[in-house]
Amino acid sequence: MSKSVTLNWEKLLDSRSLDSSIDFLRENGGLYIWIFKGKPRRVTYVGEASKFVERFTTHFSNILTGRYNTYKMDEGDDFVEHLHIHYHGKSLKEIKEQRQCYIPTQPSNSDFSFEETFFDKDLLEMHRNYLSQLMFAFATSKEFEDTKIRKQVEGILIAGLRNLYAKYAGVELLRSSESRSYNIPIGNISLNPKESFSLHHEGGELQKIPEDILKIAGYDLKKKEVRLSE
Repeated sequence: MSKSVTLNWEKLLDSRSLDSSIDFLRENGGLYIWIFKGKPRRVTYVGEASKFVERFTTHFSNILTGRYNTYKMDEGDDFVEHLHIHYHGKSLKEIKEQRQCYIPTQPSNSDFSFEETFFDKDLLEMHRNYLSQLMFAFATSKEFEDTKIRKQVEGILIAGLRNLYAKYAGVELLRSSESRSYNIPIGNISLNPKESFSLHHEGGELQKIPEDILKIAGYDLKKKEVRLSE
């Protein structure tokens, strides 16, 4: 029997309008997605939080200080196509040289550079532009008081998008034991589903949520696969 979870998509905000809903962000947690304003609009990140405001303070700091992936795109671009051209099948060296995608270098790596990470003007501009091109949708659910359920649903959305985006780009999604983090970079699964789920999408912002997310209808534990709607 599937556990039924309804995602209530309550808010859709851009980076400059978050203050208008600061009370909502302080008082609520749940799932959220980052949406790139391209054509079509694509989800570039999926996350979960007990309190939205705390998580987004960290997210914005990490974007602007070069600790997160960012991308050099125009608002007419397709995120999936951008990944296919500049990301899939590329070595980290190639990705860094092309400067169409930014991947942070860990301080322990031999090629880490303070200058590149914190002072390169072109990269700093890429981070700021990427942040300004995002919108953020927030979903609450009465089921999300259980952290384990919230994390499992997050994992379902990430896995579903990885499958869809690999299909759109015509690339093979590698098994987790073979894959590298930059193959389909839309979040990290912290808890794989431990049971079957049935997901339902509703809410005031539903009509503005990317279709890719709304296609994700649940998870079949027996088959170990995400269920997609027609």
